Amino acid sequence: MSGTTRAYRRRTAPGVRRSPGSPGGARRRAGCWTRRRPALDAARRLESDLAPALARAETRFRDLTARVAPAERTLTDLARRHGPGAPAPVTGFVEQARDRLVFAALRLNQSHQRSDLGEPDPAAAELRAAEGAVSQAAVLLDAVTGLARDLTAADTLLPAALTEAETEGDAALTAVRKDLASETPYDPLTLLRRTLVSANGRSGALAAAASLLARSTTETADAYITTHRAAVSATPRTHLATAFRLLTTNPAEADTKARLSRDLAEQDVRTHGNPYADESAHAAGVAGAILGGILLDQEEQAGPPPSYGGPGTRARRVS
Repeated sequence: MSGTTRAYRRRTAPGVRRSPGSPGGARRRAGCWTRRRPALDAARRLESDLAPALARAETRFRDLTARVAPAERTLTDLARRHGPGAPAPVTGFVEQARDRLVFAALRLNQSHQRSDLGEPDPAAAELRAAEGAVSQAAVLLDAVTGLARDLTAADTLLPAALTEAETEGDAALTAVRKDLASETPYDPLTLLRRTLVSANGRSGALAAAASLLARSTTETADAYITTHRAAVSATPRTHLATAFRLLTTNPAEADTKARLSRDLAEQDVRTHGNPYADESAHAAGVAGAILGGILLDQEEQAGPPPSYGGPGTRARRVS
């Protein structure tokens, strides 16, 4: 086993804590907030003490806004180095992140205004909507960063995985080797998938490649579903949950389930459409906020949930 393979497997082994900036890390943090939401409601009491939470939200908003332009450059660089198909799993994510931040800016300003007018309940509601938008912007931008990381890791792993696979003598791998040796851009994650399809073994570099591929596919699918949750039905979510469950025990099946989850989720979004995408709603980021489940469905003025305890929050109030 090569040093590169050992290092990658140490970083991705069960129990090893990944970077909190990864989409999977965002998902686990969101789940933690959801489980603790009753205590969170009681502790926050935004209506009586809005200022600290508003300040934190504005700081996070500014940090994420500063990441938008670098994320755009990252996508351009990925397409240049690896071909236009490489950034496909996060196509549109930067634009959607910008849309969420436009919405967050409006809601943060409105929260200030309502607070200045002595209207604590509406001010808190505006802040919760802004927090939801900021959270989804982070998921989207983290997904771009995560894909860039995974493409780099795949490019590093690919030669060793291909060498191990070639010991089985599959002629189909010749085309992979040819693409790898060519001077034209190539998508290392796609080449890893083609290598794994042609190889029976799952040890050494091949095992590390299967783990990387499954995790990358699962996390980008998770980011998509998280930020389009108003339109996504139960079936894609079920497949995604299965993919996460299989990551450490059956990466190949996890990859298959995650890809199916993403495909079905995209179908749901296309079917759902966006009945709120008129010019004024789009300019304020409202259409994206409704699609992302930040605002309650049906009416633009329906507002956010009365409490915010994570992505599972709906109409709820802890007494």
